[in-house]
Amino acid sequence: MQQRIACILVTVCLFAASVSPAAALDENLASQVLAEINLARAEPSKYGGFLREYRNHFKGMLYQIPGMDAPRETDEGAAAVDEAIKFLPQEKPSQLIGKPGSDCHK
Repeated sequence: MQQRIACILVTVCLFAASVSPAAALDENLASQVLAEINLARAEPSKYGGFLREYRNHFKGMLYQIPGMDAPRETDEGAAAVDEAIKFLPQEKPSQLIGKPGSDCHK
């Protein structure tokens, strides 16, 4: 179960970073990743829909970021995304996470 959650979190982070490539250079990246994680926690089925769209940009182990020339190579390819797509609809909404680096919950 922990490994599944870790795969989903990695997928969420990749999704958050790739939605806005410039975000990787932005100081607010942690906040953007947290917002993605909280969306996945608050509305798992809806987030699965976002991941289905994200999944369409994979070719083997490569992810083509829309608007970028060169694709990014991934370690797992679409496998982690596929696992998250299967897992999320089965999940109930869960408690949101607080600020980046804090242990408090909303």
